[in-house]
Amino acid sequence: MTKHNVHLSNTEAEFSQQVQDFLTDILSQKTASETIQVFRGSMPKVLCPILKQLDQKNIDRIRLFPVDERLVPVDDPENNVGAYLKLLPQCFEDCFAQVEHIEDANLAASTFEETLKQDNSNVNAAGCPIFDVLFLGLGPDGHTCSLFPRHPLLKENKKWIAPIEDSPKPPARRVTITLPVLNLAQNVAFLVTGESKAKVVQEIVSKKNASYPPSLIQRDQIHWFLDESAASQMTT
Repeated sequence: MTKHNVHLSNTEAEFSQQVQDFLTDILSQKTASETIQVFRGSMPKVLCPILKQLDQKNIDRIRLFPVDERLVPVDDPENNVGAYLKLLPQCFEDCFAQVEHIEDANLAASTFEETLKQDNSNVNAAGCPIFDVLFLGLGPDGHTCSLFPRHPLLKENKKWIAPIEDSPKPPARRVTITLPVLNLAQNVAFLVTGESKAKVVQEIVSKKNASYPPSLIQRDQIHWFLDESAASQMTT
């Protein structure tokens, strides 16, 4: 059974420091390149100041991938990678893998899957990439990445990157990583803030409700970085 390791913070500064310490510890354990997947939502405002503090040596050895991407141009406000690049120095531009062929969801997904294969030397026997770190967010409806409750993509077990053209949350056209990739990551961390997430955090972390996509991630432990509002309905 997955252990939910909760990191509770009382202030924005404490929240940011806990996430920074988590990432720094992981980076210190390896000298080779690191592969990190990042979520959108409000996460760029949390992660970008942390990434800015990395020295050039660490910047040069990280590779950043979006866990999902809206199929819009990188300069569109809805684009996930674009949201990070707007807040980061230009030296990070080469760190990000970007989704191409946005006019065709199937081609965008298959091409990005090839990028994952080429850019990640750590794979399992089936060739599926094993990411060093996943920074995930959580929607009030319980979705993470572009994996939504009760959506057919939750049953996808062959594709590592899947197209979605009926996202319940606009824009409808996206690509997303799938559960097989989530279930291989070495470190999984949810970064969740705000009262609107409190109920679903309770359902997943306290009640172990298996109907939400994060509950389908089967790792030894999952880290939950929560502010007071997001944790307000948790029970022991």
